[in-house]
Amino acid sequence: MKPEDKLGELMEAQEAALEAHRVHGSMDVLTAQLNEAHTKARVDYIGHNSMESFKDEGDANIEVCESQRRMSARNGPDIGVKFATPEMIAAYHEYARIRDEAARDAARTKIGQELAQQKCTWGEKQGTYNYRDYYAEAHGKTWDDAVRRWTTP
Repeated sequence: MKPEDKLGELMEAQEAALEAHRVHGSMDVLTAQLNEAHTKARVDYIGHNSMESFKDEGDANIEVCESQRRMSARNGPDIGVKFATPEMIAAYHEYARIRDEAARDAARTKIGQELAQQKCTWGEKQGTYNYRDYYAEAHGKTWDDAVRRWTTP
């Protein structure tokens, strides 16, 4: 999802807020409604895109598990699955047992949710930030930059 995808919702909220201002004559009502609409759209955007990022991370972990499985079948080395929790491995095995798109999507979601709770292992936020915070910050910055572009003449 792009920030622009939420622009329509913000425009509708702005129109409703302007109408409330015309009816009630209060800038406080207008400001409160616009702030509420912006906050909701921002939270929705960050939540949606963070979940998509977690699913992508889950997909990457599934691919590592698949590579490990193929290598083991050929008596190759154990490359391990970095950061894997028992829940992540169980989600992969459930997918590997069923092998359909619904099972893969469930596995990538579960693995992504597990990863979201883990602490970052690199960068300046190492050990202090979990991946949920990391992605929320990144997607929040993208949102804020887009809003600045929309509102700067």
